[in-house]
Amino acid sequence: MAWQLRATRLQHWMRDRGTIGALLLALYALAFWLWQVFQWGGPETRVVIGDLAVLPGSLGAAVLAWRVGSHHTLDPRARAAWRTIGAAFFLYWFGDLLWAYYELILGIEPFPSAADAGYLLFYPLLLVGLLRFPVSRCGPGERLKFWLDAGTVVLSGWMVVWHLVLGPIALEAGTDAITTALSAAYPIGDLVMLFGIVAVVLRRPVGGNRHALMILAGGLLMYFVADLAYGYLTLLDRYQSGDWPDGLWMAAHVATAAAVVHQWRRASGGATAVIPAPRDREHSLLPYLAVFVGNIVLLVAARQQATALMGGLVFGAVGVMSLVMARQFIVMNENLRLMGNLHTLATTDSLTGLANRRHFFSLVADRSDDAERSGSSALMIDLDDFKDVNDRFGHETGDELLLAVAHRLRGCVRAADVVARLGGDEFAILLNGATAAGAVGVADRVIQELRRPFALRHGEVVVRASVGVATALPGRDDAEELLRHADLAMYAAKRRGKGRYEVFDATEAGMVPAPAS
Repeated sequence: MAWQLRATRLQHWMRDRGTIGALLLALYALAFWLWQVFQWGGPETRVVIGDLAVLPGSLGAAVLAWRVGSHHTLDPRARAAWRTIGAAFFLYWFGDLLWAYYELILGIEPFPSAADAGYLLFYPLLLVGLLRFPVSRCGPGERLKFWLDAGTVVLSGWMVVWHLVLGPIALEAGTDAITTALSAAYPIGDLVMLFGIVAVVLRRPVGGNRHALMILAGGLLMYFVADLAYGYLTLLDRYQSGDWPDGLWMAAHVATAAAVVHQWRRASGGATAVIPAPRDREHSLLPYLAVFVGNIVLLVAARQQATALMGGLVFGAVGVMSLVMARQFIVMNENLRLMGNLHTLATTDSLTGLANRRHFFSLVADRSDDAERSGSSALMIDLDDFKDVNDRFGHETGDELLLAVAHRLRGCVRAADVVARLGGDEFAILLNGATAAGAVGVADRVIQELRRPFALRHGEVVVRASVGVATALPGRDDAEELLRHADLAMYAAKRRGKGRYEVFDATEAGMVPAPAS
């Protein structure tokens, strides 16, 4: 039952200490947000609660990130990246701890103080961690587009930071050099963090990190907004411990914990990311959103400070830029849709919608690079006496049968596996990260599924299949050898009676007879 499967998964997740820790942190954050709304305890306890309440959030994010960095199934680069991020959050927690010490124990103003060292070191170390995650290879053109898009977003962020924080700091007089430098360092650190967010969103992470990193990027964006709000309120002398930016920081800690738990669950489930076919970097709305934000800041500043003549020119320039960007966005979407259609035509079989022969062989070659870590298995499947179906019912019924076979083959494998039609009545399956026993289990499932009659328009049709199974030996078999072994095993199945599977034993360079079925 589906509900039983979901209940089993829930029980498995709840046994994980990291999941329990993240849920406790979320409940703790909820209690903090309720305190912010209702202000329990009165004004006299506001500073105490505001300073102490944030400590578990940053520490919890640090511990969970460091923990996932020790998971043995993750790519070594991903493990190092998560440990670096954990160290960054630990420095942030250290800054929170020192802040509370100065304000609550010593009774002195925490800014500027040694707490700023922990906060400011958080930004570069976080950026190092984000850039250490493995990403898919790209050509010079893709790298250039990334830097152009990243520059667009960061410059837009600079406009916001300058208007709200950096500009007023530069114009403010009467403050000492250290205070001015530290006040400017925080928004600059926010720009460093913004670049890290852009690098996560615009690049293509591999190794099953994408969804976790998207959640993490959302949490870091909350940090960015909270930091700007804190800097702006501080300039107006309106910030107090426990104000709404603290709640946003707490939400960012919860989002970080959720990202770490997602990464841990994916790594523990043994899922391996599908290696995509070479293609252009995915289209992102982020640069367009950045231009929109920059225009809004420009309009607000023009309305506040510009003369009537200059204000009209600014509004006109922003309008023209917005129309040009909208036009470019429409054209780009049309081009992407056309490119998607061409990619589909080039990589899929027109009848069944499965991967075609060329795309399948390309995927096998790509995944052979990962065989040292996870291994892979291949199945070659040939329908027995398919010509009789065409001769008896016609080619239209034969095509209908091939489509039905493709549907059943998809149901025999996981989402990470690849099913292809190589041509005619010949199919193939690439099992990513499957053991030899797992590949045999899939082969047996294929045999049993194809034995069930197919209900077609001209009546029931029974078909059998011969299946060959081969598993790559890490560091020994390349893609060509793997497919050749599976093909040899498939022909052995035909010779030994059809309607069965045979396994190629790479260690013995021969066939292992399949059990009677």
